[in-house]
Amino acid sequence: MKYEIKKILGSRVLIIALILAVGFALFESNRNYIQGLDEGRERINSGVYDAYKGEYSEEKYQNLLEKTNQLQEEFALLGEKKADNRMLDYMALYEVAENCRTTQLFLEQVVDEARYLAQTQSGYYKKLNQKTEQVYKNCRPDLHIDEISSVQNILLYFELPEEIDVAFVLVLMIFACTIFLNEHINHTFYMIQSSKKGRGHTYFCKIGLSLIFACMLSVLQTISITIVPAIRSGMGKLGYPIQMSHNLMYSPYNLNFWQLVIVLTLLRAIGYMTLVLLFLCATLFFKKNIVPFAINLFLGGGGMFLTYMASGRFYRDARYGVARTFGGFIYLKKYSPFTMISEGMNYIGKFEMVNVLGQPVSLLQHVMVINLIIIAFLTVAGYLAYTQNFRRMGVSM
Repeated sequence: MKYEIKKILGSRVLIIALILAVGFALFESNRNYIQGLDEGRERINSGVYDAYKGEYSEEKYQNLLEKTNQLQEEFALLGEKKADNRMLDYMALYEVAENCRTTQLFLEQVVDEARYLAQTQSGYYKKLNQKTEQVYKNCRPDLHIDEISSVQNILLYFELPEEIDVAFVLVLMIFACTIFLNEHINHTFYMIQSSKKGRGHTYFCKIGLSLIFACMLSVLQTISITIVPAIRSGMGKLGYPIQMSHNLMYSPYNLNFWQLVIVLTLLRAIGYMTLVLLFLCATLFFKKNIVPFAINLFLGGGGMFLTYMASGRFYRDARYGVARTFGGFIYLKKYSPFTMISEGMNYIGKFEMVNVLGQPVSLLQHVMVINLIIIAFLTVAGYLAYTQNFRRMGVSM
């Protein structure tokens, strides 16, 4: 393993690509953070906060509702110069309070409806509603009224990071084209192939290093896209429940924002592990890196593009501003590693179940298990290919 690590660290192309990807992520996160400030996300009066911040209550909601309506009426009658200039502050807190109220009502309604439907239906749908009731019944987030634009700013980079994802996937491709093909560059391939035991040991060292690198890449990406907004905005509010975010109001998971970041990093790591093994399988039959890199570029780039198009982020309804997904997107979410990389928030923000042999299974659990099975399959397939010494045909460049 140490020898393999030294060879990877000796790859200038890989190190330069990794540095460029991290630098690009840092640049993009900083640019979007400054843009968020220019749009006025951090405009809050401390006096308004002191009166209402803290644990959510119906009384606070009603007070904010009345105060916001009052200030809006004053603004309409008196104009901007004479009206209370704290209207935007109250509106910001009212929006958070309204989200809290909507979340509470939604959780109660889902539990009641699921309990009723479980009593009136049978078969799979009875099990589905029983599962739904159980999941949402256990979801009791500790909601607070507070300004969380800094947290929203951090989550933004987990929702819309297409270019950053592409940069790190390219790094993964370069790694895959380096770890096996450097044997031919160093003229040690046939020495390793002379012993089947040596081939097996070398293969598992390379696979182990590849999986570690995929996990490290996911962690590095998370750090590079969150460190700038986290430091500049503060991280104290990351302990709040994720339901306080308007994009995650209907999530059934008892997670805070810190835990959400960890889960999204884990999902991306599993997706990267699947991809790196897929890329490695394409390199096992060649002696030069041009052809396998082209194949991996087609697989990786095509998968990222297909996911981006199918997710609806490219096409939005001009009237309502709502993304429209393609009908086949649900199949990508069930099986594809690309959705785990770039669409992880969708697995957390929505409660979706899939029918597995008549049993309702969480879509999040389903896609994780499927990709772990793919990882195991690709590992075994790669081992058989590598130890059987099929790379005789090669490609001379």
